[in-house]
Amino acid sequence: MPEDTFNLAIIGHGFVGKAIDECFPKSNKFIIDIDSKNQIKDLVDINPNIIFICLPTPMNDDGSINSKIIESVFIEIKKYGIDCINVLKSTVTPDVLQKLSQHTSRFVYNPEFLRENTAVDDLINSQINILAGNRNDCLEVQNIFINFSIKKNLNFKITDIETASIIKYTINAFLASKVLFFNQIKEIFDNQNFNGSWDDFLNLICLDTRIGESHINVPGPDGKKGFGGACFPKDIAALINYASNINVDLSILKEIQEKNNNIRSEYKKSNREAEQNIKFTN
Repeated sequence: MPEDTFNLAIIGHGFVGKAIDECFPKSNKFIIDIDSKNQIKDLVDINPNIIFICLPTPMNDDGSINSKIIESVFIEIKKYGIDCINVLKSTVTPDVLQKLSQHTSRFVYNPEFLRENTAVDDLINSQINILAGNRNDCLEVQNIFINFSIKKNLNFKITDIETASIIKYTINAFLASKVLFFNQIKEIFDNQNFNGSWDDFLNLICLDTRIGESHINVPGPDGKKGFGGACFPKDIAALINYASNINVDLSILKEIQEKNNNIRSEYKKSNREAEQNIKFTN
C-alpha cells in the first residue's frame, strides 16, 4: 500500500481524534467533526483504508454511558456501504461493544490510554497498545500503525473486545482509587505537625516503583482534591453500573465513588465535566 494512497478517516476530533491526527502526519486524512462540513456519506468518495471513531460517551443519569452518538455513526457507515476497518477508540462497556460490532464485519476496538493535556505524546509513547476483534483485522491495524504512524512503541497485544474493555475500565478505576487513597493519606499530614513535608513524603515513597509517580499529588492537576474531569468519574460510574447489571457488587469502588462525590461536590464543575454530564451526587 503506497503511502501517498493511504486514506485515513477520523470521526470525532477532540483530544483523542487530534492525537490520532498527529500520529499519522503523512497520510491523506478526512476529518468529520461537529465543527466541520464533512459528512459520513462523503466517505463513499474518499474510500478510506481505515476509520478511527473517537466520539464522546457522556454519563447517563444512572451512571451508564450514553452511546447513542457512536451507534448512530456505525449505523450510517453501514447505510452507505463503506467497506473498511472501523477502529473504535471511545471508552465503552462490553455490552455496548457487542452491540456495535454487529453493525460491521470489520470491527476493531483500540482503547486509548491518554491524558487530555498530553494526549499526542501519550499516544506516540504509549506503553500499552491493545487491539481487539478479528485477529486478521487487528493485524492489519497493527501494520497500519507500523507503516504509517510515528508511534514509537509498536508492540501490540491482541485480545477479545470484552477483555479489552474491562482492561480499560480497570486501569482507570485503579488510578482513580489511587488518587483518593493519597487524598486520605494527605489528611494525616494536614492533621499532624510533622517535621517532614508532604512533598518530601511523595519524593521518597515514589522511589518504590510499585507505587510510581503518577496520581499521587494532592491536590491534583486541576488544583482540586479528589478526581474529576471527563474520564475517571464517568468510567467508575459505568463500571459499577455494568457490574450491577450482571449481578456483581463492586462495593469497594462504590465507596470510593461516594467519598469522591462528597469531595468534588464542593467544587464548581469544569466545562468538560458539564459536557459529559458528570454528576458528583450520591
